[in-house]
Amino acid sequence: MEFRSKIERNIAFWTAMMLIIGFSSGIGAYIALLEITNQETVIKDSYVKKSELVGGVLRTEVIRELEHLIEIGESIDIKKDPEKAGKFFARTRAFLVGLDLPKSAEYPDGDFMSEPVLDHKMIMMQNHWYGHEDITMSEQVARILGLLQGLKSSYSARDVSARGIDSP
Repeated sequence: MEFRSKIERNIAFWTAMMLIIGFSSGIGAYIALLEITNQETVIKDSYVKKSELVGGVLRTEVIRELEHLIEIGESIDIKKDPEKAGKFFARTRAFLVGLDLPKSAEYPDGDFMSEPVLDHKMIMMQNHWYGHEDITMSEQVARILGLLQGLKSSYSARDVSARGIDSP
């Protein structure tokens, strides 16, 4: 009986037991709450904020690819290598479609697409309603470059404003 009475009178033992019980019940309640509300714990830096995405692609990757496409477009010499322009047009369209931006523009045949994809399509089809009638291949390249530069400046400006840096 002596050992039992020592434990019953030991305040440090009871304090430690209460802390352990309280901590365990708190963890249990947290786990139960996550399960009941159908949530899960996410480790910091293991996710990407929606503000950092363009469609389903990271904004920095989009800007990098836009810069690369602009370099390709600026290096095209239509007279020497017209096939390079064709590859540039195809690669640009694939990139714009791959961004999977919201489809807010309707093509006359009822097909919905994003504004940049529609602009690209109108330039390539030389659609007179969009001011692209009877343009040469070098003008098409220049207009596609303008489209890409506009997108780049748009996403770069969003990146600057998201970081809180004053743009020039």
